[in-house]
Amino acid sequence: MFSIGLMHGATTPGLSQMGQIRWLEEGETIERELSGGESHSYQLKVTTGQYACVIVEQRGIDVVVNVIGPDGKLITTVDNPNGSQGAETVHIIAEATGIYRLEVSSFEKLARPGSYQAIRMPFALSMASVLVSGWLVAGR
Repeated sequence: MFSIGLMHGATTPGLSQMGQIRWLEEGETIERELSGGESHSYQLKVTTGQYACVIVEQRGIDVVVNVIGPDGKLITTVDNPNGSQGAETVHIIAEATGIYRLEVSSFEKLARPGSYQAIRMPFALSMASVLVSGWLVAGR
């Protein structure tokens, strides 16, 4: 499961600390190192009503993922209570067509360096996870 904090209307800084926003394409996996106080930004194009799923697998550093809509406003923050190992799973169902941005940052400013892997699930697998999740919830 994942936890989400909604903060509709809040704005966020424009660029990651590295100053570069990378595209995260469907089916793509990106692995990077991250230190305390750093953040990395990714953008993905999503059309109205489309579902996108990104899994950020933490490897030795606790990360927080902010989701920013095409209007530049913070949609949600994803941060599970799983420490520096495990997944932060981001689910997006686009209310508007456009470029959505994910900002991956360390939970603690003084955190030791670690790494993470960001995976944008292929659409078919993304939809399957939604159906399975819905089935599991309904089956309780």
